[in-house]
Amino acid sequence: MKTKIVIVLVGLLLAGSSLSAEASDWDKAGKILTGIEGLRIITGGKVDLIGTFTGINKSRRPRYREREYIHVYEEAPRRVWVPVKKIWKKKWIPTHKEYDPELGKIIVEGHYIKYKVKRGGYWSYKHPGERSYHYSRH
Repeated sequence: MKTKIVIVLVGLLLAGSSLSAEASDWDKAGKILTGIEGLRIITGGKVDLIGTFTGINKSRRPRYREREYIHVYEEAPRRVWVPVKKIWKKKWIPTHKEYDPELGKIIVEGHYIKYKVKRGGYWSYKHPGERSYHYSRH
């Protein structure tokens, strides 16, 4: 394509140098070229008669509109503590008094209670949109 353009331009230069031209001819040509360039500037490059005719404005990649380049900012990943296992702990509760609406004052004897405690773990990152932090076997 470029070789064709070069051949056409060289041919026009050779033909133009052999022909006689008056100043008024160049004046008309300048006005026409100025009008074509002004049309291209006003339309933002969408109308390019010379580029379309010569094939210069054909790009190999597709054109994208500006709205396709809008960047969407996402939330940053959050750090979360992922427990590895849970163990049962035992705690002694000493004898104490409580009040019950039906029975009145009652004495609760000393006893043990058991509760679960998270033991060990690691820090992990939760990305937005993830449903769970980890897979657990326990």
